[in-house]
Amino acid sequence: MLFPTDTAKYIFDDLYMIRVPVIATRTELDMELFGTVFTGNLNIDRGQMDEWITVMWSIERMVEASKKGVPIKIVNPNDSKKMYESITAHLTAWRDYKEQGINVNTIPYDDLVALDNFAELIYGHVKYDYLAKPPITSNLEKYFNERNFVNKLNLGGIIEPPKTKPGQKTWRDEKDEEQIPGREEFSKFFKDSYRS
Repeated sequence: MLFPTDTAKYIFDDLYMIRVPVIATRTELDMELFGTVFTGNLNIDRGQMDEWITVMWSIERMVEASKKGVPIKIVNPNDSKKMYESITAHLTAWRDYKEQGINVNTIPYDDLVALDNFAELIYGHVKYDYLAKPPITSNLEKYFNERNFVNKLNLGGIIEPPKTKPGQKTWRDEKDEEQIPGREEFSKFFKDSYRS
């Protein structure tokens, strides 16, 4: 018998380097007891409120901060894809658990919906990582793929940007958007399950 993978460690134990406003690292009790710095100079005080700090947080803590509207900047872009896949694995495990119908009253529906909403935010940044990339066969082809704005029909060194259609943001949008795999939305599943 195969045992399911424990996906909770990806959400609660794995830490990622992110940047958040300094104020987001303080608890309400801390601010109640010790207050915040107030110099009387509006520009200095506003600057202190906008100051950012680098921290190591778990996905769970990021989701809680995100629910409060705290902006989060992920330092290492490669972490975004890992975070998205960890969240998807965790949500998939909970969905499978729910479908088995065993003690479904213990499922944290609200937390899973918040986790799915956070995954939706991350997916907007990592969706292009899931595009099928053509294999690179030669150095010359690699050179032109990295500089894909070069007119390949005229190798005389004339560089002109590709033509875009009216309303099209960039020349890649239309082609790439069709190839991006759709994201499975778990929120609807957990919201519907919670109501029933």
